[in-house]
Amino acid sequence: MSLKLKSRPEDFEVEELTDFRLGDGPFGVYLLTKRSMGTPEAITAIQQGWNLSRQQISYGGLKDKHAVTRQWVTIHRGPRRNFEQASLSLIYQGQARAAFTPHDITANRFAIVLRNLDPAVVPAMIETASLVARDGVPNYFDDQRFGSLGASRQFVAQPWCLGDYER
Repeated sequence: MSLKLKSRPEDFEVEELTDFRLGDGPFGVYLLTKRSMGTPEAITAIQQGWNLSRQQISYGGLKDKHAVTRQWVTIHRGPRRNFEQASLSLIYQGQARAAFTPHDITANRFAIVLRNLDPAVVPAMIETASLVARDGVPNYFDDQRFGSLGASRQFVAQPWCLGDYER
């Protein structure tokens, strides 16, 4: 029996947490919920659906493709309405004076389902989970942080891991 993570999109949920302030301003603020879709694909769908330029749209960070995610998006002079497609919904929240950026994310909240878990490891996992709940985890994990094989056939973070911080 082997542990399974992300068997279904609903097994991995991510929600951006923020204290971003709504008010007057030229930026429409939206909550984007997407399922089995990467952030760039969702942004492209919104851009095409509303005939926007890419420069009008801002967001805090990339969220997992194989998941259900909720993240904040701002659109300069964006429509004051919702946008829906099969794998995404963009819900209008109000206006803001500035675009949403990575600095506006205070944390990410995760809900994770583990399947085929060996009952013998459950006590240790519960103990570890309590430490994670108390201390959190660093903001680097998986290919989202370390990249994947690019055109150079090298992992983006490989030079960094080898001590080459300039490349």
